[in-house]
Amino acid sequence: MFSDWLLYRRTSTTGQGENNTSMETQDQECRRKAAEVGYDREPAYVLTEMESGAFMDRPALEEMLRIVKAALVSLVVIFNPDRLARDPLHLLTIMRIFAEAGVRLEFVHGSSDNSPEGELLAFCMGWAAQRERIVFAQRSMLAKETVARSGRMPTGMGPGIYGYDYNPATKTMTVNEAEAQVVVTIFQWASDGSNVHAIAVKLNDLKIPTKTGRKWSREGLKRILKNTAYYGVQYYRKRRHRKIGPKKVEVTYRPIEEAIPIHDFAPPIISKELYDRVQERLNNPQSRRGQKQGNQYLLTGFLQCELCDSPVTGAMKAKETRYYRCIGAINRPERPRICNALYIRDQMEEVVWNMVEEVIRDPEIMIRDVEQHVAHGDGNLEEEANKLRREIAANENEQRQLIRLSGKEEIDQDILLSESARLKLLCDDKKQKLRALEEQQRNQRAATEARDQITEYCGRMAENLENLDFEGKRAVLSALGVRGTVTHESMSITVVVDPDATTMSQSPP
Repeated sequence: MFSDWLLYRRTSTTGQGENNTSMETQDQECRRKAAEVGYDREPAYVLTEMESGAFMDRPALEEMLRIVKAALVSLVVIFNPDRLARDPLHLLTIMRIFAEAGVRLEFVHGSSDNSPEGELLAFCMGWAAQRERIVFAQRSMLAKETVARSGRMPTGMGPGIYGYDYNPATKTMTVNEAEAQVVVTIFQWASDGSNVHAIAVKLNDLKIPTKTGRKWSREGLKRILKNTAYYGVQYYRKRRHRKIGPKKVEVTYRPIEEAIPIHDFAPPIISKELYDRVQERLNNPQSRRGQKQGNQYLLTGFLQCELCDSPVTGAMKAKETRYYRCIGAINRPERPRICNALYIRDQMEEVVWNMVEEVIRDPEIMIRDVEQHVAHGDGNLEEEANKLRREIAANENEQRQLIRLSGKEEIDQDILLSESARLKLLCDDKKQKLRALEEQQRNQRAATEARDQITEYCGRMAENLENLDFEGKRAVLSALGVRGTVTHESMSITVVVDPDATTMSQSPP
């Protein structure tokens, strides 16, 4: 790691300087700042400039950027951001050069993250990075579409599609004869009426591995049975991705006419006729277990098992008896059961819906829960917050006084460091308490606003409550954010209207 540093100073006049930023002041303050961050030696370079900060073509600035790009120093210290540049876009350009070179940039004033200058720099850097990502994504998408329209697959294939071998060097696919025979067998079994569960069990019993060596699953087989590559056509841009949360992406399928067909990239293994027969069976609603008229399950998608956190879904037992069952308690082709949860009778549908109706018709139930949720803490929150703000300001003033004494060499450095550390810890602790109080105040304001919102929202939902069909009831459950954990013996249901402020939980008998 380099230990050399560079001092850059600039003023537009030959006199005392602008806003108390004379060369002498800048020099002293920059040296003090360097020592503060661990560079207590003379700078390797001192660059002085008497040019306007409105322009980039300044000799000393250009020399500094040359040194930074060559990584001849590990630190550059400047009095404040406007000594470096007046134009935010110029600042952005310079900051990016420092970031790419891995050279640290320190300002004596205006460098803190919550200062106006610090916020500006953070915004500029974030804006530039986001713009660069968007431009790159657009260019990449256009380039990939061009490749696809030329008859080649624009992306890598990873381990490849089962039945084929992919050569990443030539970006071509060839038929894997052994796997291709299995593909033909899978499609024939499906065409003859075997469902994906039965096919997966057969393949696992025969100890035929998947492409990755794992056991066959229903989901994996469905992907094979729906893959058009097996009759010689692949589609690029079949799926549309939309970000719906910090870590959640919604994937939907485009209309097939919007995708780009790539013919014979993968040589055909089956006929188009066989593929179509299998799709007809897969798409026939009568062939799907548990989807006959009258076997609709109101709470599927809203429940999870309290024992293993697996989804709980509708199921049928002998004599057409309707139940709910934990998916983890079902043997899957690729794994044994992982949960011992028992079947749950479907009477809980009525219990849950009655509870939801009660909440909608009497929104005070939910409002009381909201108010209890945020009503914690003693005393006047605003008074406590103002007291903390005054104490923080006093601590920060003490820190500034210590710095002034240090500049005049009226205080021992060991004492300075010790007192500064103590004041910083004290100040940080009070700032954390202040943030917690401010969050509590926001919650209380949200709770007050939520009262009217919940009342109005529930009033609108109550208007057509008596006339709802199955899909209408599921829409209500979804709108209220109903979620539940269940076992054979117990159930806990949560209703959420506003994820930030409004929750209500009940355990029906």
